[in-house]
Amino acid sequence: MAETSERRVGSGTVGPETAGIGFMLTSTLLFAANDALGKVLLQTYAVAILLAIRSAGALAVLIPMIWRAGGPAAIWPRSHHGWHLLRVLLVVGEVGCSYWAIRVMPLADVFAIYLAAPLLVAALSPVLLGERVDARQWLLICLGFVGVVVIVRPGAGVVSLPALVALAGAVCFAMMMVVTRRLRRSSGLSLITTQTMAVGLAGLVGVPFVAQPVALVDTGLIALIGVVAMAAHAAANQALRLAPAALVAPLQYSLVIWGMLFGVFVFGDMPTLRTLVGAGLITVTGVLVMRRRR
Repeated sequence: MAETSERRVGSGTVGPETAGIGFMLTSTLLFAANDALGKVLLQTYAVAILLAIRSAGALAVLIPMIWRAGGPAAIWPRSHHGWHLLRVLLVVGEVGCSYWAIRVMPLADVFAIYLAAPLLVAALSPVLLGERVDARQWLLICLGFVGVVVIVRPGAGVVSLPALVALAGAVCFAMMMVVTRRLRRSSGLSLITTQTMAVGLAGLVGVPFVAQPVALVDTGLIALIGVVAMAAHAAANQALRLAPAALVAPLQYSLVIWGMLFGVFVFGDMPTLRTLVGAGLITVTGVLVMRRRR
């Protein structure tokens, strides 16, 4: 059975839960590396160019899967078309905001703000999903938002526009997760393909306004971003198949650590005390909310 199955690696054994932890940590590392590479390329190219080529790279991997699944009919939503449309619009907003923010902000700051998304989902779930949130969860949610406020720093005169854009992206991401939960009976291949196509279309619409030549090597690197992002999603899905969500989901908060490491060693961005305090509050409260809700 899944609970007792073991996979032998070399002379030792790796249980499913240990493997699940490894997959989730790998997923967060891939996501961080993906965004770090994106930040490097965004210093030269516009967000629209990145979105268009990135989506093309992901679609190159998806097309054989779609073909094996039965062609375009296999990915076309059969019901709830309004929810599917809302979801792809939220995905486009989230990806656009995240890349715009990553372009000008330290990675750790953007990751910390984005990791408030589970708190936003918990806050939205009573209205949009009819789920119950008790008093302790509301207290934890409020403390997590204090962490966001510490990073965004609204008392510093004028709130940073990039921080607001990152926060808008986190809101889009949270709402997208809520809508995805409503569409949980839909095919995973359909969801990933439609969102990839929507992001690519949004990039193509913006490309004429920021047209610039893209070096062949950079074209390959941008396409690689889409492929790495898909690999990161696949690793996260595998982690959730092998181990309980309550065990592996909190490991997503290691994204802040990877963001700080990439920020220091690649971009020379030393994390500030404000970022450390805010990220700590968001991480602790987010983990507690997830565990309590489960």
